[in-house]
Amino acid sequence: MKTKIKNIFGEKLDILVEGNTQSKDVIIFVHGFGTDKDEGFASYLDLAKYLKNDYLLIRFDLSGFGKSKGKDYDFQFQKAAGDVDSIIRYIREKYPGININIIAHSLGTFTVSILSPNGIKKIIFTSIVNTNTQFVIEELEKRILSHGGKVNKNGITTYPRSHGGVQRIGKDFWKTLKNFDPPEYIRILGDKTDLIVFKPKQDDILSNKYFDKYKRIKNIQYVEVDGDHNFRDPLQRKKLFILIKKFLSSDKTTTTVFGDLRSPDLNYKGWLETVKESCEVEINFPTDGQTFFTDLGKSKKEITVSGSIKSDKNSKVLVVVRTDRDYPQALGKVLKDGKWSFDGCTLGGVDHQIYAVLMDKYDNPVVRSKFISVRLERAS
Repeated sequence: MKTKIKNIFGEKLDILVEGNTQSKDVIIFVHGFGTDKDEGFASYLDLAKYLKNDYLLIRFDLSGFGKSKGKDYDFQFQKAAGDVDSIIRYIREKYPGININIIAHSLGTFTVSILSPNGIKKIIFTSIVNTNTQFVIEELEKRILSHGGKVNKNGITTYPRSHGGVQRIGKDFWKTLKNFDPPEYIRILGDKTDLIVFKPKQDDILSNKYFDKYKRIKNIQYVEVDGDHNFRDPLQRKKLFILIKKFLSSDKTTTTVFGDLRSPDLNYKGWLETVKESCEVEINFPTDGQTFFTDLGKSKKEITVSGSIKSDKNSKVLVVVRTDRDYPQALGKVLKDGKWSFDGCTLGGVDHQIYAVLMDKYDNPVVRSKFISVRLERAS
């Protein structure tokens, strides 16, 4: 189904609604800079075909591009973010209660990060742009000039594109890009939703510099995969699609590993002294008194810790292992049925106590579970 809605500037956005209309999940596709709802080398067109049997899909052209109204030289990230917000509002009005997911490509990842929408189930970023925006600007200038274009940061820049058209870029684009801090915005977004980044190893558009800061963001997943910027190779594209579908269909809680409990990120003020024990949060596995054994020659053991909560299902849970002191293991969102589960929780001593803390949206502790005691013995 094709339709049009207006953004906050009254410009009509061209929308394509397709896929499974009975699905409980919808996916919004946010394209990158100077492209359209099909994305570069038809990557979104192919991805939509791959996902259409399982999800309701919405592809659209940002204002000024494709079949949407507006001027390409008016593009800047806040305006594009407003377009995405208009799509989200349209979905919530037309499909109340549906789970909203977002896939964004290239500079579309910056658009979604700036919007930082609430109430999104999962977000997937492909071919994310470098963290150093000054470097991005310099690289884009070189690319424009190499294509025979002209850069005018105080007026209109002309950018001949590989598809044959000439894109015009206004002065506000450069200003908003220069002042943008991608890692910080993405960290904030990662607190709100399950977010994964797929970074192509052989990106032919973006230099392989300034990506380490993304890797250090603890509340997102960062995965490097084979492919160029638009995953033109059919096999590499198919492998990416499989990973995307696996992430979308997974109900597993996203795990975030933290450092010391006294990190300012967790506002640690002595939780055992201030946080009340409550049956609102429970640990179901492991059981109290359970013994684990290390693998031969190893001194540590990674285990799964799982449980449930009885209160707000939009909360988070922090799992803590105590030996000589408290060691936080994982922070993640609770599933809709109130259950949570984290892999990779590490036992490193002999006798351990494990407890779970129910957190609010600001990562402040609310209540904690009772302690369970487990033991780690060395395999012989």
